[in-house]
Amino acid sequence: ISEDLLKEGARFWLDLWGKDFSDSRLICYYIDGNTKPIWSSKHVKKNKVTMLGRVMGCLEQVFIHDGRGHPIYFETYSGHAPVGKHLLEMFDKVEDMIQDMPGKNSSVCRALVLDSSSNSVATLRSFVQQNKFHYITPLDDNQWNERQVIKQSSILRYKYGAASLVNLEYELEDSKEKGYIVRTRAVKVDWDNGRTIVLLTSLPDFITAGEVVYSYFKRW
Repeated sequence: ISEDLLKEGARFWLDLWGKDFSDSRLICYYIDGNTKPIWSSKHVKKNKVTMLGRVMGCLEQVFIHDGRGHPIYFETYSGHAPVGKHLLEMFDKVEDMIQDMPGKNSSVCRALVLDSSSNSVATLRSFVQQNKFHYITPLDDNQWNERQVIKQSSILRYKYGAASLVNLEYELEDSKEKGYIVRTRAVKVDWDNGRTIVLLTSLPDFITAGEVVYSYFKRW
C-alpha cells in the first residue's frame, strides 16, 4: 500500500504541475529534508531537531522537487535520513515507478541540488561511478581552504545578481579513507555585500558558472 501511495502521489503532482522543461538545457531536481519531532515514551531513533535545538526522537522527511519548486516525490525515515548514501538509488526507484519523469529520456544535463549536509566525499564519489546525474551542492565554511584550490579562472560578473564568479578546480579528501582525493569543479561566488559561497558541481564546462549559480538559487 505504501509503495502504491508514493507512486500515485508522485504521478498526481506531475500531472498537476505539468512537465514542460523546454526553456533550459539543464534540468534540476532539488533535494530537501525536514525533521519532525516525535514525543513518545517508546524507544525511537534520535537525531538533532533544529527547530527545537535538541536531540530527540524524530522522523526525517526527504522531498524531491523539480526546478520550479513543485514536489515530485518524498520518503520518510526514522531518525536521520541517510540521503547521501541512498540518493542515487532513490532516483533509480522513482524513475522505475514513473516512466515519464521530467527529463528521463532527454539529452539535457540533469543535476541534483543538495544541501551541505549531504555533500560528503563518499556521496560525491558515488556520482563519479555513474553518468546519469550531476550534482550541485554548497561547500561548508569549515571545508573551504585556499590551499586546496588547484587552479582558477579569471573573474566573471554574475548575470543574475550583484556578484563576481570564479571557476575553480578543488580537492577534497575522503575522511573515511585517508589519502583518497576527489577533484571537482567549484564556483566561488563573492557577493557585493561581502558574503561568499562556494558551490561544488560535476557539471561540464559548457554549463557556465552563471548557470550553475542561477540553477542553485532558482528554486528560492
